[in-house]
Amino acid sequence: MAQVVLDCPVCSLPLSVATLVTKPGTDTVKNGDIGGHVHIDASGPTNCPNAHRWEASGSFILTRV
Repeated sequence: MAQVVLDCPVCSLPLSVATLVTKPGTDTVKNGDIGGHVHIDASGPTNCPNAHRWEASGSFILTRV
């Protein structure tokens, strides 16, 4: 399972966001060739080991360079 790990804005400990979805129709046909990219949505509740709770939401693009 893929994960995005962010730093907690309060204490800097890790926040793991485990809900990642690749958007349909993104450029996955290049099979990892340079210039290939995927659009990913990350979302869901998360909390750090100090129990600071957050709701994650956002999109980003991974491009092979």
